[in-house]
Amino acid sequence: MTGMLLMSLVVLSLLNTATSFLVLGFGRCPYVPVKQNFDISRYTGKWFEYQRFPAPFEFNQVCGFANYTLLDPTTVKVVNDGIQEIRFLWWKWRTPDVVYGEAVITNPSQPSKLRVSFPGSEN
Repeated sequence: MTGMLLMSLVVLSLLNTATSFLVLGFGRCPYVPVKQNFDISRYTGKWFEYQRFPAPFEFNQVCGFANYTLLDPTTVKVVNDGIQEIRFLWWKWRTPDVVYGEAVITNPSQPSKLRVSFPGSEN
């Protein structure tokens, strides 16, 4: 009986993990207008994560933040940082999780549209 209970808990845990990455919706994405009078320097600095959609590459990540540094008038260095946290009963294992990228203004007439890329990802 104990083995069956343990197996049920493991299966439920795996199902919960597998479905936690889903974001369901119907129809097309809403239209989001471009920000007018965009000043990229106002967005540089450290930004703390308030809320996010689950993503497989951020699995079990906590304490997320991003740091944006202006490299030149059209390029921003992006550093996404957080802590990868794995818990099991009373045991907790935490490791730093950092990814580096770049955001580039590709069209000077629309400076609020940036192309963001991270090494090893599809562009």
